[in-house]
Amino acid sequence: MASQLKVNEIIKQSGSSITIGVDGDTVSGPFTNTPFFEARRSGAHSFSAGTATKVPFNVANIDTDSAFDTSNNRFTVPSGKAGKYFFYASVYQEVPSNDDRVFCYFYQNGSNKYNTGLWGKTSKCTALASVYLDLSAGDYIEVYTNTEGSGTVNIDPSDIYTRFFGMRITGA
Repeated sequence: MASQLKVNEIIKQSGSSITIGVDGDTVSGPFTNTPFFEARRSGAHSFSAGTATKVPFNVANIDTDSAFDTSNNRFTVPSGKAGKYFFYASVYQEVPSNDDRVFCYFYQNGSNKYNTGLWGKTSKCTALASVYLDLSAGDYIEVYTNTEGSGTVNIDPSDIYTRFFGMRITGA
């Protein structure tokens, strides 16, 4: 037989979490992984192959804490929201040569923190990357891309292929 506990409000006596159950499970916050954001590119964008270029994500579809700046194309950790974060980015590109390698980079506070690359075997391919980072309030994350070779690279503005999202998964 299941039991129910019905209350209007639970107020913790001390500490920053509430212990539930015999296993000592704790909960904090409103049970969400916030801040959470999802940004995309609206409109085409071109850059020169061989040069790491910041991806101009200029639309924030979701931004729970108003932490994604579309004018600077970056996510900044809000005050009081330090912790471990998960980020994912994909950049759909038309490359100059079928054998060019495409790259996706995560920059933290202006420096390359993590990157990945893959060989493009067609004229259109997607650079993908994901990473977990420990961040402090005020740290910012940007996505860069690059393509080997020479010529002009076009970033496709497709809503489903050129994306950047992230969320806090644990507190500090």
